[in-house]
Amino acid sequence: MDLASAGTLGRLFYSELDTLAFTDNEAQLTADNGDITISSIANHQTDVDATGGQGGVITVGGATAKTTLKSHTYATVGDANQIIADNGTVTISALTDNIEVNTRAVTDTPAEFAGKNESEAISIVESDTLAEIGGETFINAGHVTVKSDVNNVSIKSITDA
Repeated sequence: MDLASAGTLGRLFYSELDTLAFTDNEAQLTADNGDITISSIANHQTDVDATGGQGGVITVGGATAKTTLKSHTYATVGDANQIIADNGTVTISALTDNIEVNTRAVTDTPAEFAGKNESEAISIVESDTLAEIGGETFINAGHVTVKSDVNNVSIKSITDA
């Protein structure tokens, strides 16, 4: 058994994700007897765990877990487009359907005489969801829907020391 021991453990996770559906500038989309849909759907899940520990007569231990998730979900129509769906529906839709982030840091430093545990769990989520139509775009349709939405966001940071 060690007389004295010290140690720390760190885990970092960084992710930047783009989910895109778009038309460029001056595009022409035609559906004679139908619908036109431009849509993007994003689902993101991440789990980050850090477990640290030491043992001895006098011990110090620590664990740090940090998760950073950046999500960009876009459905866009460029400038000067012509979209023709006669009696149909034109839908431009951006949906971030699920973001789930679980960050966990655990430290266990059993000591015979004295011990110190420190744990830190950090979760950072930046998300933008956008549906837009560019300038000077002409749309001929029975119905037009432009929508952006975010559902089911769960962010957890858990520590145990």
